[in-house]
Amino acid sequence: MQRIESNCATGVVRTVELTAAEVAAIPVLTLAQRQDAAWTRIKSERDRRIQKGAKVGLKWYHTDDRSTVQHLGNKDTARDQMAGGALASSALLEPTTLEPIVWKTMDGTFQPMTCQLAIDIVKACKAQEFAHYKAAVAHQTAMMASLTPETYNHLTGWPAIFGT
Repeated sequence: MQRIESNCATGVVRTVELTAAEVAAIPVLTLAQRQDAAWTRIKSERDRRIQKGAKVGLKWYHTDDRSTVQHLGNKDTARDQMAGGALASSALLEPTTLEPIVWKTMDGTFQPMTCQLAIDIVKACKAQEFAHYKAAVAHQTAMMASLTPETYNHLTGWPAIFGT
């Protein structure tokens, strides 16, 4: 067996003969190992995409971990306001100053926050996350059916994210 070695710095390319022992020492990954590596790539893509926003109406809202916690807090505040008699269409008020909250969206514009919008953002975040998990499982199923999981294209067939 021959192997080609090249040195990018010098541009030298040479062919080297390998012994049977050297060939035997080349690690060969099992199908299960290649499937595990492909599944890791799929999960990484899923996790990356989950962080790329959730759409409510015409606007995209951040879904990174910090923003998600803030959205849950806003939903809590909305529920408190509505329990106190506010309408779903009422402005969401900052709890300490009672000023209306204006939220920055992923396109850099600002959106007045209502009680309903706070609830809808959390609902959209959950729906987006569930859709990405479902897509990942579909990718896993297709990849596991392949005899060459290392060549499986896991970059198509995902739900939309901000900027796509």
